[in-house]
Amino acid sequence: MKKTVSISYLVGLFLFAAAFCAGARVNGQAYFTQGQMEQAAAYSAQMGGAAVMILQNDSIVFEDYHEGYDASVVTHIRSATKGFWALTAGICMEKGWISDYNERVALTIREWLDTDRHPNKNLITVNDLLTLSSGLSQDVDNIQGENAAAADIYQYVADSLRLVSAPGNRFQYGPSHYYAFGVFLERKLEENGIRQNPLEFLDSMIFQPIGLEYDDWVHDQSGNPHIPNGCYLSPRNWMKFGKLMLQKGNWEGEQLVDSALVQELLVADGPNPGHGKFLWQNNIDGYGAYTQFSAPPGSSGGFMYHDGYTEIIGALGAGKNRMYIIPSLHTVVLRQSVEDTGNFDDHTFLSFLLDKTVTATEENSLEYRRSLIYPNPATDFLSIEVLRPEDFEILEVLNVTGHSLLQKKIDSFNSRQTINISYLPNGVYFLRLSGPLGTESKKFIKR
Repeated sequence: MKKTVSISYLVGLFLFAAAFCAGARVNGQAYFTQGQMEQAAAYSAQMGGAAVMILQNDSIVFEDYHEGYDASVVTHIRSATKGFWALTAGICMEKGWISDYNERVALTIREWLDTDRHPNKNLITVNDLLTLSSGLSQDVDNIQGENAAAADIYQYVADSLRLVSAPGNRFQYGPSHYYAFGVFLERKLEENGIRQNPLEFLDSMIFQPIGLEYDDWVHDQSGNPHIPNGCYLSPRNWMKFGKLMLQKGNWEGEQLVDSALVQELLVADGPNPGHGKFLWQNNIDGYGAYTQFSAPPGSSGGFMYHDGYTEIIGALGAGKNRMYIIPSLHTVVLRQSVEDTGNFDDHTFLSFLLDKTVTATEENSLEYRRSLIYPNPATDFLSIEVLRPEDFEILEVLNVTGHSLLQKKIDSFNSRQTINISYLPNGVYFLRLSGPLGTESKKFIKR
């Protein structure tokens, strides 16, 4: 039996194509639609976020502030601070202060040459610090946070940390590796006659050339800048660092850090495939702070985004402050939060963008998508257009935990289905279509 094409179906296709054409193009190859970016921002807001910003090539293509915040919002990015120090390692290598990443740290933190007092610390390499595999105890009470017990954290790290595992063998997320790097960098500066502390060096070599102005930085009681978690800054300032990383150390035509050395920072040659040198990686089988923060078995991506894009670079901080650098899309995605919210999920956030990224070739052919939904966000009713209604049998609405809230049998002779969602609380949901050829899922926002 020949099926007719409804007017609503054609209107739906027009809206679908128009939505794609409104997207931000990347070198003519791939882009996000305005709707995708708005959905990602809505999810961020639902999870207590303050801001979402997206840069592609040299331009900010999306900027959204939630919960009454604006461009002046300043957040404590906490552990995302760690990403800045990766570039200082590259600069030290470029200046010849580090012979290579296998250099023994004890040649600079010379206390560690005393093997009676510091057994086996003489084996720790620079690479062990950068890949978080030094084996040093974390000793969080004394060295972590704004109210650390140690008055001089740098001296405490040099004198008092125990070695709890063999250097280079075990990934252990925590602050001690970073503070040890701070001591190492401070002494490298002294050896080379530079009268700056590590933060002043970072500021002069990286921040000032790119115009990045931080609003505050936590110091210990002795005036030492906190290395792993000290920075407070606004989204537009943080984005400058993302742009510098995206351009492999080049800023407005000036190479601040050799591009090959920047690339070397992204090599995950420690025990965790999900971590390079002070920067997170989305490699397959990599994991986050702990092994349970992993992609599902068999995933084509890593712990940040499970479905590919293994080249994603992350600077990740508590409160779910996030910077994702996606080289293949020439894109930096930034998310900042004032509150320390734990429900935000990296994969869910990125999937609003990356699940629907299309190429210029695909743009001209709607055949690669079997369905579309609109409007999105929606308030009362959600419309679903399907290219081949016979492909699907069941329509479901699920919440973010996967619980089914509605099931409906699909009319195989009607290309358009409409469902009432007015009763749903505002938030993020999933529409799942299933049939003999498999399933197709789409996210939508109820407002």
